Amino acid sequence: MTTRRHGTNPGRKLIMGFLGIIILGGFLLSLPISQTTQGVIPPLDAYFISTSAVCVTGLSTVNISQTLSFFGRIVLALLMQIGGIGYATFSLFLHVLLRQRISLAQRILAREALNQETGMDIIGLVKLVTFFSLGLEGVGTLLLFIAFQGKMDSLSALGMGLFHSISAYNNAGFDLFGNSFCDYSGNVLVNLTVIVLIVLGGIGFFVISDVLSKKKWKHFTFHTKIVISTTLVLIVAGMVLLHLTSGISWLESLFLSVSTRTAGFNSVDTGALAPAALTIAIILMWIGASSGSTGGGIKTTTFFTIITAMRAVVTRREASAFHRKIALDSILKAFCVAFLSLTAIMIAVLGLCQIEGNRFSFMSLLFEAVSAISTTGLSCGITGDLQAGSKWILMFLMFIGRLGPLTIVGSLSMQKPSNGIHCVEEHIIIG
Repeated sequence: MTTRRHGTNPGRKLIMGFLGIIILGGFLLSLPISQTTQGVIPPLDAYFISTSAVCVTGLSTVNISQTLSFFGRIVLALLMQIGGIGYATFSLFLHVLLRQRISLAQRILAREALNQETGMDIIGLVKLVTFFSLGLEGVGTLLLFIAFQGKMDSLSALGMGLFHSISAYNNAGFDLFGNSFCDYSGNVLVNLTVIVLIVLGGIGFFVISDVLSKKKWKHFTFHTKIVISTTLVLIVAGMVLLHLTSGISWLESLFLSVSTRTAGFNSVDTGALAPAALTIAIILMWIGASSGSTGGGIKTTTFFTIITAMRAVVTRREASAFHRKIALDSILKAFCVAFLSLTAIMIAVLGLCQIEGNRFSFMSLLFEAVSAISTTGLSCGITGDLQAGSKWILMFLMFIGRLGPLTIVGSLSMQKPSNGIHCVEEHIIIG
């Protein structure tokens, strides 16, 4: 009989690894060397920013463009990079660079983090993913450097380009302008560069690799077809609906449609959007990016699976797409992820309403909660004014969103393996 010891659960190791990075990041950001003379970051806010960076969210209780020094910005960029690539992947990559021995436990942990099956070269995969990510960020840095040169000196433009390229590809949403990309809402080069980085980071390395290697739609994997088709539909639908409900330009609508799906940048004042536009943004945030990417949310694959399963129930056909049947296990997991996410949001909003009272509208608090658990980082401008208890709630939501509700719940489960005894199947009256 096989048993799983407490210390060998990969989910628990991932949780402890991310917690360790968050604590270290919070400590570094709370140091005087990380802060400017314009403002001191309280310890809770330092750990809030660290959590937001490692969980690639982008929510901040302070204006980091004014409060973080050059050293603090480097720390923040590193936290975003580690959070985007993943603690286990980053740790294994460092061991490879330092030519250190890599244990079986580290390989298993990296495989778990990348959602890969056994039997593949996990070390080669980690190196490929890391170098590919750094390469895309390098291209993004160059393009943003060209765009920023007109408004600042070359050295500043290079630094700003690098920081925002890292933030965009990792879907983190932190900016050093103080108002995100509102000053560049009409700049096509900045908008398109950031949009492409967000989308590429949001669909994930494995989809990009599949497209580059196979080139033709009919040869793509089932996962790639789902991710690409769902992503395109959400981007276009979101752009059209946001344009119709808010009156912003098509470029601004496109930018916001892409950014709401876990990136967190904005080129318009989010707090000034109409309730209908905020509702659309909430839905897009909740769906999020794709599995195996740097983004959060319940994921496009989860959303696609739920919609396909619902259609199958209504039409009394099997749940299938692209001439492939979706496994029952995948359907159950998809509904479980959605249910856990919605449950966490409802509990969090209840807590936020209780703590904040009548200080903020229900829509603003709901927007904040969904933004946190989807690791988006967009806000109606209330994050910095929240009470301490509300900040803790958002930190917890960001942590759940980055690791995934199934990973969190699974790490807490003490359920023993099945003994092979099966119960008699019964039907339940539904609806």
